[in-house]
Amino acid sequence: MVITKAWRRRLGQALGIGALVATLGTAALAQGVNPSADEALKRRYDEAFRAVFADPGSLDKSFAFAEVAIQAGNFEAAISALERMLIINPNLPRVRLELGVLYFRLGS
Repeated sequence: MVITKAWRRRLGQALGIGALVATLGTAALAQGVNPSADEALKRRYDEAFRAVFADPGSLDKSFAFAEVAIQAGNFEAAISALERMLIINPNLPRVRLELGVLYFRLGS
């Protein structure tokens, strides 16, 4: 089976939407951001989430969301986004490094 860009994009969208809804549902949006985070950070988090939800196959949007989620203190959401990126493209050393750092910060 030849894996084309279109196939990878469709797979990413299918997996991304399911994983996104499962891990970052509406309740998680309300609770996912650290309560001490300021309003601007909460707004950036919500915007990044909506961008990923609209285009789950986009690695750039997923990485941007992961960065904002880390700043907001929601390491689990960041891990979810980074893991989804590796499903789409397993050859991303920076993503693997970021995952290692996050797992270390969580004590996993």
